[in-house]
Amino acid sequence: MYAIWDPSLIAAGLRNKNLSMTPHAMATMKGLCQLRDETDAIIRGSNGEAAIIDGMLQAMPPSLAGSHLRRVNEAALSLLGEQLNEIQDLEIPNLWLWVRGLLTSVTGKAMFGKEDPFSKDANMERFLW
Repeated sequence: MYAIWDPSLIAAGLRNKNLSMTPHAMATMKGLCQLRDETDAIIRGSNGEAAIIDGMLQAMPPSLAGSHLRRVNEAALSLLGEQLNEIQDLEIPNLWLWVRGLLTSVTGKAMFGKEDPFSKDANMERFLW
């Protein structure tokens, strides 16, 4: 796991071919996305490497930047407002887990719309975290 906080080091880390998120993505992809064995095999490729993951990891950052990121944020904040406005009388035993679940839910809906995996299956949040 890599945690880099300095912007110049982040840029250097992203350019470094030895640092990769691919092993972490491969380790969680099957459970998080509820992939069948056959689909997982296709993603891994014939030699067990992350054939598709590398392409996805290159495509995702630009798709979640600029106006795309603003649209996702606007949708998530709107959904968050709706959720908060519905609160009447609520007892929260663990504030951290409640906030984490709420933000996971609204972000999932903002990013995936009607195909939001977190709304379809309550276990998805557990798989993510």
